[in-house]
Amino acid sequence: MTRNFFTNVSNKHKFVLWATDRCGARYNFGILSDFGAEFLNSAPPRHVYSCEDGLEDYKIICLTRHPAARLVSHYHLVMDVWDLVREGKYNRIDFKDFLYDHINDVDTPYERIESVEGFLNECKSRCNWFREPDLYLRLDYIKEDYASLKDLVPTLDIDLQKVEFDDNSDYSSRHWGKTKVKDYYTSQMLNDLYNSQFFNKDYKKAGFSPELVQEF
Repeated sequence: MTRNFFTNVSNKHKFVLWATDRCGARYNFGILSDFGAEFLNSAPPRHVYSCEDGLEDYKIICLTRHPAARLVSHYHLVMDVWDLVREGKYNRIDFKDFLYDHINDVDTPYERIESVEGFLNECKSRCNWFREPDLYLRLDYIKEDYASLKDLVPTLDIDLQKVEFDDNSDYSSRHWGKTKVKDYYTSQMLNDLYNSQFFNKDYKKAGFSPELVQEF
């Protein structure tokens, strides 16, 4: 099977990686390659969910992250990493406004983040077949979930001692300074995000609580 795929495919180990953006996709793609994944596409990973014909028996691994942390990462991507603020395409806004633009489904001049559920629905509507991921690989529980991946895809040569995501290595974190993700939120903001139509299913499917599970 040598044809080109929209998503990240390992024929050798018969799994698909849905590399959700702002969920450590580059890190996970790289370390899975180190563990022998042999993806058909080279880095960077493709941020596309796709159930492609001929892969019905492949395992589906979906990268995810606590929505509150993922949204902070996206905030710094659009406000600091991209040049659109400096180019005058839109004005910089504070994080609270950014959060409620997503919660309230406001039209914005900047690119809003897509929820995992949104990616799933797009995949479902486009592909000839669909099923939910076999494993949500959560950046916040990375060692625990790589242990589950080791059971799910036993042919991968996974060394759990080498699984250690340091968020300071994420290029966007250079713009965060020493501000922890939790410091962007009040308890009310975290509850509003959890209860929002936009992100609520992302919490429930991956087993996240409203509270942050890791302090970066």
